[in-house]
Amino acid sequence: MAHRTTSRLLLLLGAVLVLLWWVRPPSDPAGEWQAGLCLEPGERCQRIEQAELPDQDGALVALPHARHGSPPEPLRYRMHFEVTGRMVGPGGEIGLCLPRSALVERVEVDGRAVALPAPPSPRGFLRPLHLRLLHAAAPGRYELLLQVGAPPGLAPGLGTFWVGDDDAMAAACAELAGTVRDRTYGLTWVMAAMGMASLLLWARLRDGPALWFGLTTLAWVFHLWLVSAAPRTLDPVLWSRLFFATRVLFLAPALLYVLALTGVSASRRSDRKSTRLNSSHSQ
Repeated sequence: MAHRTTSRLLLLLGAVLVLLWWVRPPSDPAGEWQAGLCLEPGERCQRIEQAELPDQDGALVALPHARHGSPPEPLRYRMHFEVTGRMVGPGGEIGLCLPRSALVERVEVDGRAVALPAPPSPRGFLRPLHLRLLHAAAPGRYELLLQVGAPPGLAPGLGTFWVGDDDAMAAACAELAGTVRDRTYGLTWVMAAMGMASLLLWARLRDGPALWFGLTTLAWVFHLWLVSAAPRTLDPVLWSRLFFATRVLFLAPALLYVLALTGVSASRRSDRKSTRLNSSHSQ
């Protein structure tokens, strides 16, 4: 009995640690850049907060924006940015960094296509993306067109982002991507270790909560792997199906874990056992 009580306390502590690791206060990545690398907004960088939709008669929308309840077709955004003399670095290169990139399929500056670093990958959805827009840019006003898509089942959209000196944008995007990667990998390793420990505990003590908690954490590990480390060549339709399937894969073992942890399932087994005993005695 003491072993079971200890195991349940450890599992409950593990669940609390996962929640504390996962739940973080909301923050604005663009605001973090302004406080860090973009110390002089309007000089080294410019924040883009609204865009036009050319396919919808130039309707003006505030960013972040997404299109829901419509066919999964790419969405085009058109916006303007101003290049100042102080924004242009020694090489005259201008870039952008999207904290949540969606699936960028095409980029144009004043009607000229910009080379993309690689074909869009489903696991790059909502990941930071740095793009170099202009070489030897002259001060002036430029038009930027972004065409974005989304994996099947998800809504295409665009969030706020920054345009400015390419070196500053590359550094900001690399820092943000590293933060996202470290958080994801850290959470994955913590949950994988806790899941394996829980399964070993179940194998040793045959403790129900340990089994269900282990299956819950391993289901989340599979989902995080799919989001962060799945092969880029994975078919988008297959990736989308796995993405949605693994998002709910943990629900059943999590519910059973809660029921076992609170003793509901044990009390039901006890009631059924006493009922069988009573019926056998009456016979």
